[in-house]
Amino acid sequence: MGDDPFAGCKDISIDNRSPFFINEGGVLFDKDRRFLIHYTASLSGERYEIPETVEWIGKHSFYKCENLKCVRISKNVKFMGNNAFSDCFNIHLENESPYFAYEGGVLYNKEKTTCMHYSMGSGVKDVKLADTVRTIGRNCFWNCYMIDSIEIPKSVRQIGYNPFANCRNVHLINHSPFYDIKDGVLYNSDFTELVCCPSTASMNGTVTIPDTVINIGRNAFTGCIGLKRLVIPGSVKYISRGAFSECSNLEDIEIPATIEDIGDWCFNKCSSLRQVAIPSNIDVKPNTFNSCGAEVIRK
Repeated sequence: MGDDPFAGCKDISIDNRSPFFINEGGVLFDKDRRFLIHYTASLSGERYEIPETVEWIGKHSFYKCENLKCVRISKNVKFMGNNAFSDCFNIHLENESPYFAYEGGVLYNKEKTTCMHYSMGSGVKDVKLADTVRTIGRNCFWNCYMIDSIEIPKSVRQIGYNPFANCRNVHLINHSPFYDIKDGVLYNSDFTELVCCPSTASMNGTVTIPDTVINIGRNAFTGCIGLKRLVIPGSVKYISRGAFSECSNLEDIEIPATIEDIGDWCFNKCSSLRQVAIPSNIDVKPNTFNSCGAEVIRK
């Protein structure tokens, strides 16, 4: 069984008859209880202590567990999949594993070189990342709407695809020489990639993209509910997957003829978008306009 196949299934009841898995009170493990695969979101308990047999917490394993307020990471946990605690809006972590570090509401690897997850239940609204961090992992602040600011230290060299998506109140403070901020929008240092546009940077209805930008990053504008109109400059060649997903008030976007690729889910849930003109050479992927309804015009 791969990444949690039951993630987001809030009311599911797992009837396990396989000798290779164990279901204990709505929590699914492998037969040796070393791999925690899935914690059922509808469970009413507010605290969960991960068994000391567990070495691996799976990807999305606690996804949308809104009743949980505290999870204790036991001392033998060595590995953790991406987004293990994503959309757990009330959760606070207690870490006993020597393979991880937890401070200021942020979960790191033990060397504190990788930022893995922010716990919304920690109550920390102004996040200052450790000055040892080199990598901010993908989606680690996803949907953390209650954060006011995140301070990126000068040690950061890599930021995974938009870890700040749907952080609707956040202001980014950057000290890294590998990135830069202009008008509240995060770019790489030479302004060839737009990494992230927080919602706060789009509240006037539009964003001016520099004509040096070649790539609009994955989920770069996700959740920018203030964005209404956008003109993409002719320098841009690539619009990555999910770049404008959940921009529910986006009404008008101009895409230049220079575009070479538009990622899938790019306009997912852009419910106000009625028409989009796309160069005729671009292959429109099946999910590019999922839950959007916009008319696609070839030019």
